[in-house]
Amino acid sequence: MRLIPALAAGAILVAGVVPAYATDTTPPAADYCSVDVSTRVLVCSDSAAGLASVRAATPHARLSQVLIARLYDAANYDTSAGYLNVYAASGCTSSGADVDASLSNLGAWSDRVSSFSSYGTCATRLWANTGFSGAAYPSSTGWLVDGTSLGALNNAASSVQFS
Repeated sequence: MRLIPALAAGAILVAGVVPAYATDTTPPAADYCSVDVSTRVLVCSDSAAGLASVRAATPHARLSQVLIARLYDAANYDTSAGYLNVYAASGCTSSGADVDASLSNLGAWSDRVSSFSSYGTCATRLWANTGFSGAAYPSSTGWLVDGTSLGALNNAASSVQFS
């Protein structure tokens, strides 16, 4: 496994059982991924079991341990098409007035998200464009803990915030 340093601020990197890619290159074929919002390290595998192995083999100093959300490639929390687990150094605050964690560019996961689940005290807001712009789900000021489908943002989100 090879982890490479960030090429640009906010870049999401991929490492694991697939070759390493920066977000501006062809996305990996692997469908089961996890990203650390602190380090922007993205690891992927072609199976859920493989993802667990890749995360376990990644140095802990490079990965946060608190799961704050899961973004699914299919509606209704269906894991068969893949998912992106989102980890942070700590959970979210109980206030919905602030942004506790975010990914300004979903990279290989842009235009793939069809449902999501938030964990702990976190809630999620998805944006159509990178940098938290364009249409938002559920709204530009709202948050949801879970979404079984995303309406107009189905397979159209490119950035995400957590509160």
